[in-house]
Amino acid sequence: MKWRASVFLFSLLNVALISEAQFSNTVPSVAQETQARGYWTDPSNGLTWAARDNGKRVRWHKAATYCRKLRLAGYSDWRLATIDELESLVNLRSYVTEHVGSSDILHWNPDLQVSGGLLLTSDRQWSSSPPSDVDGRPSKAHFWSFDFRTGRRWKGFEDIAEGDTMCALCVRDSK
Repeated sequence: MKWRASVFLFSLLNVALISEAQFSNTVPSVAQETQARGYWTDPSNGLTWAARDNGKRVRWHKAATYCRKLRLAGYSDWRLATIDELESLVNLRSYVTEHVGSSDILHWNPDLQVSGGLLLTSDRQWSSSPPSDVDGRPSKAHFWSFDFRTGRRWKGFEDIAEGDTMCALCVRDSK
């Protein structure tokens, strides 16, 4: 019985290690260049990303303000990324659950690997995208966030009394 548990854990660890490399195809030299320069420009869409998030969990308004006030690489037009832009930093197919026999193998991104070698201090990052409310209008109290560990969108709640806290990853349009 012990050997079966050991084989199972070993197999699970190998799957986790193999899948981890699939979230981002950034080579270490690019990640080092990104951190030294302070930003990374995504060649697939022309967006320029700050090399790291704000470094602490904050409410949505503080996250948006942080990006608006960011001065980096001679630019002052930084903003909080949209939910689609955040998702573009990972290969979403890497998160898909595998069904092997009667078992499900869940894939997650434990080291928060993202394109460009960007450094994330937290798994959940605020976006500037509000979901629609019941009337189909953009919500004024909720904003999407993206969880880089699980590969899922979440509705974050921004309220002075009961607000969520997440990090801010800033981006700018470089085209």
